[in-house]
Amino acid sequence: LCAPFRSLQPCISFPSHCTAPAMATRFALSQLARGLSKRPASAGAVVPRLVNSSMVSRQLLPAVQCRFFADSASSKLSEVVANEISHEKSQYEKPPIIQRFLDKKEWKFEEKTADVNMVLTKEVDGTKVSVEFQLSTPYNPEDEGGEGEGGEESTPTDFSITVEKKDSTGVIFYCTTDSTDPSHRFMIGNVKYFATAEEKDNASSYNGPEFEDLDESMQERMDEWLATLGVGEELCDFIDACAVDKEQREYMNWLTGIKSFIETK
Repeated sequence: LCAPFRSLQPCISFPSHCTAPAMATRFALSQLARGLSKRPASAGAVVPRLVNSSMVSRQLLPAVQCRFFADSASSKLSEVVANEISHEKSQYEKPPIIQRFLDKKEWKFEEKTADVNMVLTKEVDGTKVSVEFQLSTPYNPEDEGGEGEGGEESTPTDFSITVEKKDSTGVIFYCTTDSTDPSHRFMIGNVKYFATAEEKDNASSYNGPEFEDLDESMQERMDEWLATLGVGEELCDFIDACAVDKEQREYMNWLTGIKSFIETK
């Protein structure tokens, strides 16, 4: 009850089948009604509007219940996420091949948290070589796949190799790692030539012919040229391992963000 009615609440006991707050409310309201009926209202007097206590209860209960169940659901979700974070961290181990590759410092590796893209860059005889790829989901045993380092099955990873000169001309090789053929660690899909920076980034520009449609001697010479730029088995092993590792790290980062969001009031 609001402040003016508090003094009207009696100190009495209630039957076991009645709740004390409800009985006290009804008793106080009935007493107030009797008192008001015995004295006439003076001119301009404001007569208190009697509120049905059961109506107030029905109006407040849903809001209270929703808040209770929402807090309960949030707590349960937060607990599940926390368990998942603990499990993932206990299982996570950075593939040794990643650090071995980076320790050689032949390539500069760049990545950003919460960004799926990764890039390797280097310079060879004044020409910039860039290898771009994205994270990928771990290998699914039910899908077809090959075997990577140590006989472990690896997920094929799409990547591109851009060889660009200072005058903004260059070529882009669109490739996919392939661990099924020991003699050839990656496959080339298309080879694109661009004459300007605008043409390079233009999605509608010609992507070049299918690599397998080229003369075999041209295919061999291009493979040899890429090898001189450092594109080979070691690079592909790094790309495959790093793509899956990145996905795992981003997943754990995502879990941490979800947990923080749920628990922030």
